Amino acid sequence: MYIREIRRITGGPNSLCREAYLKSMSGQKESCRLVRKALAEWSIKDEIDCESYKVADSERIFHLALKCLSYLSNHISSTKAQVLEEYNLEIDEIMDIGNGSETIRTMVDNACEECQENIKMSKSLYFKCPNDMIVGFQSITDHPDRAGNTEFPMKFGHIVAATFLRPFAGVSANQDIQDLAHSLALHACGMMPQYILPREHSVYDCDAFIHQPFMRVQEKIVNEILHEEQVEIVEFYRDECLS
Repeated sequence: MYIREIRRITGGPNSLCREAYLKSMSGQKESCRLVRKALAEWSIKDEIDCESYKVADSERIFHLALKCLSYLSNHISSTKAQVLEEYNLEIDEIMDIGNGSETIRTMVDNACEECQENIKMSKSLYFKCPNDMIVGFQSITDHPDRAGNTEFPMKFGHIVAATFLRPFAGVSANQDIQDLAHSLALHACGMMPQYILPREHSVYDCDAFIHQPFMRVQEKIVNEILHEEQVEIVEFYRDECLS
């Protein structure tokens, strides 16, 4: 069950990512090379250039990204029952959030009444749901692939949010996890990329995505992943990259 979840999350068109992840689980050093190769296929490659952040040993940052990916994948698998209960959605629907508007409409329909009203009235990008869920509200009027659509509201909560950052242009959820994992790895090491997703969408800046809705995600990654043997790596990057 676990491996099937991982393959569905990290597979898709990018088999290199899946291969790198599975190798990293068995401790093979080959994983870093594969991730580096896979990174060339990710949209994130244009947004984060390791050399511009003075990363002395880029393989370590990719290793951290894989650790983040592992954590997110574990969380999604372990909270399936919670997702079904809280959202009244199948896990496949959540994972396929990037493939069309119907899934998002289903999520909005299942939102609590307060969020239903906030989605209709809010002019801000993010706000806190009274029921402790984070709600995203994005205008996509200017997106060329979504001509005619004026709003694309969605609701999500906690780390499950990591599975669908980009509900437009048919971008699949596995791409979102790859982008987020890499971005959070950078952030956990003390580096602050200006953008973590396509720069033409100004809402995807660091303040909007890391400091507001994903602060709890970042804290969990620092507290639950980057400890013990990983602490040394984090300190290394803080010293090397921020000096």
